Amino acid sequence: MVGRAAAAQFSLDRDPDFSRQHFCLEINPPDCFFRDLGSRNGTYLNGERCTEKMLCDGDVISGGSTRLAVRLTMAANDAPGDPANSLSVTTVPGHGGEGEPSRQSADGVPTYQMVPGYEVFEEIGRGGMGAVYRAIQKSTAKQVALKVILPAHAVEEDAIRFFIREASLLGQLDHPRIVRFHEFGMAAGQLFLAMEYVTRIDLEGILRTQSEPSRIRICCAMACQVLEALSYAHTRSLVHRDIKPSNILVYQPQQKLRIKLADFGLSKNYMNAGFSGMTLEGDIRGTLRYIPPEQVIDSRYAKPASDIYAVGATLYEYLCGKPPFDFATGQKQIMAILEEDPPPLRERCPQAPAEVAAIVARALAKDPLNRFSSAEEMKQALLPFSKRRRG
Repeated sequence: MVGRAAAAQFSLDRDPDFSRQHFCLEINPPDCFFRDLGSRNGTYLNGERCTEKMLCDGDVISGGSTRLAVRLTMAANDAPGDPANSLSVTTVPGHGGEGEPSRQSADGVPTYQMVPGYEVFEEIGRGGMGAVYRAIQKSTAKQVALKVILPAHAVEEDAIRFFIREASLLGQLDHPRIVRFHEFGMAAGQLFLAMEYVTRIDLEGILRTQSEPSRIRICCAMACQVLEALSYAHTRSLVHRDIKPSNILVYQPQQKLRIKLADFGLSKNYMNAGFSGMTLEGDIRGTLRYIPPEQVIDSRYAKPASDIYAVGATLYEYLCGKPPFDFATGQKQIMAILEEDPPPLRERCPQAPAEVAAIVARALAKDPLNRFSSAEEMKQALLPFSKRRRG
């Protein structure tokens, strides 16, 4: 990371025009990938505003009033990744510029193919790469949630890799707070994943009908159940990386509110984090409103503390109806995550107990070391506020 922050590996603390976390260089010789971190004044590559790109020998990166000259060298007959390959960066006087990063439009609404052996009904969910449908598995007459890759992404390596990984991970998990795996396969060239179907209810609608003490209790109880699922996953070295309200399926068996944690498409074994390839465009994994600073900088090294942050952001939204960062039009989202503190919970939800506000603030700490040490520890802190008070 390059910037004025004390934690930056390449410190430019004497350049006041540089942001504290300005940009990242990810280096796996002979490859070097550059990504701007939502810097205030922007970053320029060879004189043109740039948000991310694979670098070449001789490229010049400009930011603030500093220029960095990149030199890539590779000895003859050396293989990529060989330690003999090297990269050097030198600073020379220069000037930065201003402007706004570009935005990409979302996909349209594609159609889906029928999967043999299943009677498919309505769509019940949609993500960046996949869609989920309510279906009946004809051989068992079971109602299932059938997930398929959206046609627009059906040939993308990333989409296929994440889809297969989700199926593999779900097949390893067996917990009452996690959606159950039924079947994974391919039909007519299309991958599909059949999972437990959950009759989801509108948690927001229920919360609107509750008294303030009941609403706070229910929110804390939902968070405790999510943390229970995460504690199980974390003990198996799995980090979810995409905890958010839409991935928490709330249902109501016997008039009791329960959750099932869904969408393990971004989950990974955090014990095996490392260079599996360069971070390419769009490789910030997760949903910006709920992900911590370290997951923005390098999502592959997300640890259980990243999920704890996301639970804190989700509980914040449950309690006050808004996520910690609203990301109003024009706000620099990445810089907000890296640099800014969200409004204190009790400014938006004055009725929340001070202890609950403190728990949420600890979960949302910028430094992972300042958060709860485990999902179980956060659950135990919230548990007293998830129960009905007597007397």
